[in-house]
Amino acid sequence: MRFSILFLLLLAFNVIVVSAQTITSFFPTSATTGTHVTITGTNLNGVTAVRFNGVAASSFTIVNSTTIIAVVGAGSSGNVEVVKAGTVTRSGFTYYVPTPTASWPFSFLLKPTCSNPTLMPSVSCTKWSVNNGTWSNGSTWNNGTVPRNMDIVCIPAGRTVYVSGKPYPIAGNSTTICPVDETTMPRLFIFVCGTLDFDQSPAGKLELGCQSAIQVWPGGLINSRGGNAELIQIGSKIVWRDNNNDVPGPYYFNDGCGTNPLGCQGNGALPVILTTFTGKMFDYNRIDLSWVTTHEYNSSSFEIERSDNGTNWRKIGSVKSTGGDRTVTNYSFSDRQPLSGKNMYRLKQIDLSGEFSYSDIVNVDVNSQYLSSYNIYPNPAKEKITIYSKAGFTQGSQAHLYHKNGVLLETRNIQSANAQTMDVSNLSNGVYFLRIVDGKGTTVHTQSVIKN
Repeated sequence: MRFSILFLLLLAFNVIVVSAQTITSFFPTSATTGTHVTITGTNLNGVTAVRFNGVAASSFTIVNSTTIIAVVGAGSSGNVEVVKAGTVTRSGFTYYVPTPTASWPFSFLLKPTCSNPTLMPSVSCTKWSVNNGTWSNGSTWNNGTVPRNMDIVCIPAGRTVYVSGKPYPIAGNSTTICPVDETTMPRLFIFVCGTLDFDQSPAGKLELGCQSAIQVWPGGLINSRGGNAELIQIGSKIVWRDNNNDVPGPYYFNDGCGTNPLGCQGNGALPVILTTFTGKMFDYNRIDLSWVTTHEYNSSSFEIERSDNGTNWRKIGSVKSTGGDRTVTNYSFSDRQPLSGKNMYRLKQIDLSGEFSYSDIVNVDVNSQYLSSYNIYPNPAKEKITIYSKAGFTQGSQAHLYHKNGVLLETRNIQSANAQTMDVSNLSNGVYFLRIVDGKGTTVHTQSVIKN
């Protein structure tokens, strides 16, 4: 009897030892909600839960006894935890919240126009003149308050708003570019279908925060006094003075238009109206940029420029203009070699005469962990995957695609310098593995691929 009990105890102990799981590594080590994290270790069959510092994965797939692919849930920085008979952990996981995509001036598609003045305020305006009157008088505006930071300001046809003195009383001409101030230099987007009148005493000075813009539509007017004391300033840039005479529409002003001190005034042609410009990280080595225009006049193309410091800019691509007057047009561009850390993007809109203007800046931060030497995207995939090498593939490199049970399904010779596509549309949904070998037959990268 004693021998039987001892044998059973030893047997139980042996079972516990054999089934105990370990975590040897996981990738990526920095991720956000929805990211697939590959966990490698031993004895992972039978795992009942995966957590990221106590927060349960939204789902996980046990590929085999050495691999689990888990989808990050709400997330928390700390340990990766795998639960089976007990809980094992491995430190070094960083959870991050994605940087919100930038969009300026506003994410609306129907910009106010003058075609139907009675409906103008209901389209997109957050502040509009309900009476003729001075800018600084609350009774001139809806809700009885003057325009404040981030307002979409509309002056309908047939109405006149007078700018007398300083509606926003900053001391002198501010050289501050960003950030803006709620009361002293608000960021506004102004549509003029009526009249913005500077023929006043004392001299009117409309001083606005960086990235503000003024659109004077056909039929609209900025009325000058004829001197040089009155001005419109956006950020640190004076874009108009009274001695520049009246400004009938179509005209446009902002603080980033070309080298002309009068902003985008140019020859009077209405420039591209950009309603949104956004950027977001799509996958390991790709940032997608998109923008929408609602009006293009004599537009030729968009050049995409990138910088890591906001001072030195480099052209990384161009897109031909296809929009027209009063049409909504969507554009996109992918940066497949983003920088580690800060990526700043802007659009250089070029018209048929060679004049150009710049958009506002979009920022996308890339964790260096995602700029690995080799990557496969999109992952999960439906039809095709792209195999990417940051340094470039050597001659004779190949990609081997395996079923999760280890059966070789396909071998593809890699012809491109940096990226090679592979069709996976005929595969059944599930988990596969891709092995990349160089020209000498040495394995340089392995990665799981999910087909769905």
